[in-house]
Amino acid sequence: MPNCLKRIKWYESGCKNSNVLQIYKKGLEFAFVSDNYEQCHNFILCKDFLQDIVFSNINKITINIFNFLYSPHKDPKICLKQLRLLVRNHSDNLFQEKLNNSIRFINELETSLRMKHTKLRVCKNKTYLIQATRRWMKAPPMISLFVLMLRIGLMHKANQNSKKTLDDMLRNKIKPYQKKDAYLLKNSYLGFERIMRMGDRKIFYRDMNKNYPNLSVDCIHNSTGILSYSNEIKTQEEGYVGIIPKWHLF
Repeated sequence: MPNCLKRIKWYESGCKNSNVLQIYKKGLEFAFVSDNYEQCHNFILCKDFLQDIVFSNINKITINIFNFLYSPHKDPKICLKQLRLLVRNHSDNLFQEKLNNSIRFINELETSLRMKHTKLRVCKNKTYLIQATRRWMKAPPMISLFVLMLRIGLMHKANQNSKKTLDDMLRNKIKPYQKKDAYLLKNSYLGFERIMRMGDRKIFYRDMNKNYPNLSVDCIHNSTGILSYSNEIKTQEEGYVGIIPKWHLF
């Protein structure tokens, strides 16, 4: 069960970000939280906006992409000491049970990566606060992978191991929580497998700033998530070294 209630200062946006262009219309929603436990922006459905927001905070620039506007100068700055993420799905009556199973699933991966285990806390309005090691946000493929694994884990069963859940999803034996998750897992598996085998510390810069260079926000959004990272691995044989070559040099 999640730990006791955590007070959050909720984000008051008015009409801001009311028409964000996202591939999902409903499902798992998330939002970053600040050092002072303030919600930093509207709840969003597309995980690619998360790497944009980290990029925005590190480079201290305002971003505006697909009608999503965020400014570290006007909106609360996200916590960079650890990953703090609000999650909810008001259309799922069994969300808490599934979320508990997802955290167990992620904890198994974290044990393999020698990471501190992610924890879950209850907030108001059927919303939960995830607190995880900052290693999950140290590079765009990592925060992208974390949310993908969080969604995969929502279909995890408490009495089975994470490998079986992944294998069943890859073989279409279980229905994904959201419609594209099986596709994303299959096409992101090269990146996932490399991170699990080699470890994030060997692949990505220890200095988070170097993993979020001052590129265009379009590039960060569209070309640095776990799917794009996996595609870069596929094209290495053709001589392409990737957007950030260090991620492919060991």
